[in-house]
Amino acid sequence: MNSREKYLGSKEEFYFFLKDEVIKLFKDKLKIEGTRVVIPDNEELDYQIKFDSDENYGDFTIKVKWGEKPEQLEDFEENTNDNEDNTFEF
Repeated sequence: MNSREKYLGSKEEFYFFLKDEVIKLFKDKLKIEGTRVVIPDNEELDYQIKFDSDENYGDFTIKVKWGEKPEQLEDFEENTNDNEDNTFEF
């Protein structure tokens, strides 16, 4: 399940937002689109920090992963490409 929330504000608003969200996260009270975010206590975490910028652009990301992500189901389009030789007639 993918959940995402977007916000817009000043640097100061971002500071207070981030501070409050981190506190909620470590108290197991953070929710994104109604889904509670719980980082497991007994698993190794893979975490990274990323920064990309130029004179007109900036992108700062903090990412945390754990466990194995299940394989995604094939798209319908991928399944139909396998049967391209089969023509459909009325």
